[in-house]
Amino acid sequence: MFYVILITILIIIVILYLVLRRFKKHKKHDKQESFLTKTENTSSSSSDSSDSSESACPPMTKVNFTVVAVDNNALKINISPVDNAESYDINIRATTNNTNINTTDTTVLSQTIPVPLGTYVVTVIARNRNCRSSPSASTPITVNGPACNVDNDCISGTICSMGHCIPGCNTNHSCPLGQSCTNGICILGCQSQTDCPDNTFCRLGQCISGCLSDVNCPLGTICDVQNQTCIPGCNGVCPPGLHCNGTVCVPGCIKDENCPTGQHCDTFNNTCVQCVRNGDCPSSTPICNSLTHTCTGCLSDLDCPLGNICNNGTCSAGCRTNVNCPSNTPFCNNGTCTACRTNNDCFPGDICDTNNGECVGCLVDTDCPVGTFCSGNNCVTGCRVDSNCPLETFCSNGICTPGCHVNTNCPLPIQTCNTMTKTCVECFSNTDCPQGQTCTNNICSCHIFSVAGITLSNNNIWPQTSDWVFNIPGSTPGQTLISFRWEITGNSISEENSSSDSSSSDSSEEATISGFLPPTALTNNTFNASQIEEIWQCNDSDLYGCPSQCQPNSTVNILITDLTITNSCGQISEPTCWQLTNLCSGNKTFTQIPC
Repeated sequence: MFYVILITILIIIVILYLVLRRFKKHKKHDKQESFLTKTENTSSSSSDSSDSSESACPPMTKVNFTVVAVDNNALKINISPVDNAESYDINIRATTNNTNINTTDTTVLSQTIPVPLGTYVVTVIARNRNCRSSPSASTPITVNGPACNVDNDCISGTICSMGHCIPGCNTNHSCPLGQSCTNGICILGCQSQTDCPDNTFCRLGQCISGCLSDVNCPLGTICDVQNQTCIPGCNGVCPPGLHCNGTVCVPGCIKDENCPTGQHCDTFNNTCVQCVRNGDCPSSTPICNSLTHTCTGCLSDLDCPLGNICNNGTCSAGCRTNVNCPSNTPFCNNGTCTACRTNNDCFPGDICDTNNGECVGCLVDTDCPVGTFCSGNNCVTGCRVDSNCPLETFCSNGICTPGCHVNTNCPLPIQTCNTMTKTCVECFSNTDCPQGQTCTNNICSCHIFSVAGITLSNNNIWPQTSDWVFNIPGSTPGQTLISFRWEITGNSISEENSSSDSSSSDSSEEATISGFLPPTALTNNTFNASQIEEIWQCNDSDLYGCPSQCQPNSTVNILITDLTITNSCGQISEPTCWQLTNLCSGNKTFTQIPC
């Protein structure tokens, strides 16, 4: 009998609720019609006023305005001012729900009006005390919820549609507690026990205080079915941080399910911690510190990717040794992984840019082969300056062009640039040739010298001997090499006393000395005869000269053979022979004789 009465009461409550809801809806509808009627009456009054006095209500321009959805929960309306308008009426009417918002006599031209999710049409009218403009209506504009991929990305009472959360539902779980999904709309009431909040149960479509089973009770409580009341206790499930011991929730954990979301059970200490193993940690902090049971970025360098080291639990770019570096930058140089430290670390032909630790094709032009230059760390064909080009070419408009325009474009021995013909030649004038050579037809050539004569500086032969002076026309003294063989012959007739009664007899004595002068640069083309071994002595056995003149009846002859002159080009003249006879008679000039 009790249950029959209770059911009857509930039916009466439901009927009263539905009648009240219908009454509120009609009242709201009447209010909207009243607004529209008022607007029409105002328009009619304005029209009448216009008929009675055209000057009192001149025509008003329709309102231009823009409307955009903002922040997933509002419409922003911007009105362009209308001449003679004193205020504006704004109506926002939903096409997907029951929203209908009116703002009258506003002077604010830009305003943001909160609205539920849905699609809306905005109407704006300009007015003054006597007149109003024709209504201006927007195209439908939708206020979407946050971005989403699936329904679970949206809050209760909304679902995911075309990437945004919109009002509606697909299942009862899409609705807030105490509501159920009917025809895609969340309405008050329930269809199953899980539609109701804790400490209530579903009966006849309504959530009623009390419980029928543990599913109606919050965690840490169970249903006293007899009294339909949730009481402390557990049936295997407890609030986070507690576990069920018999029928009572006690602090601690014995498995991960006993811990709050994101925590795990340290079964050794029966406490909930952030992590027990690496797999418990997120990718941003993937290492579990077994001492603190907290997730960190790293504990050692080995926990970090190559090219990174562990600093204060965070992997950061750097290195301590080559072991920390990846294969493409294998060298640890001052805490940074680099591709190279010296040129030897690079492939043949590449250069190590020690500033960046990278192997590059070049750093400067001189790193590149002739005919190329360095651009963007690569050797490219062409030139910037003459030094980029091979010899006998010069840089013109970025191209190595055959020829020359300065001497440095030319190689030895054609080291002179003929700027008129832009060709490299051996010489352009005598000054371009080595000393002792002349320029003829752009070629440096050497003159083969010959001896025109030989004289003595004096006729002394001892002890101050005469210098031999060689006359070589056109030569520069000291720049030519002179070589010859020489021979000096001396004889004298002297008296020797053999007894006291003195009978004298004549005797003749002769001596010869010779030598060879290798190719020698003689100062002023003069040979110092003091180099010759001194055989003339002033004594009883040899009287060839004493001390600075020839003795009576003495003769001295000088013979020079194989006399040659070597020029600066290494060319040697034909050998000649010379003779000086009877030096003691005062003759100081050599005579050329056949060799």
